[in-house]
Amino acid sequence: MRYDPKGQIERTIPIPVQKSSMPCFGGLDLDTLYVTSIGNGGTSPMAEGQPLAGGLFACQPGIKGRPKPLFAG
Repeated sequence: MRYDPKGQIERTIPIPVQKSSMPCFGGLDLDTLYVTSIGNGGTSPMAEGQPLAGGLFACQPGIKGRPKPLFAG
């Protein structure tokens, strides 16, 4: 989900699994949204009927991420 400045849901992007995790923007223009998902193993076993659980998903949601700030060092 994406929230607007007033805290209201502005947009949702459906993903074909129940447990998505760790979204991040990538690509040359930071316009691709990558989302990992929780799969079989660890403390959260894969739910029945979710063959895509544990996969990586990518989409272009029409918005861009921000570049990582660089610090002088």
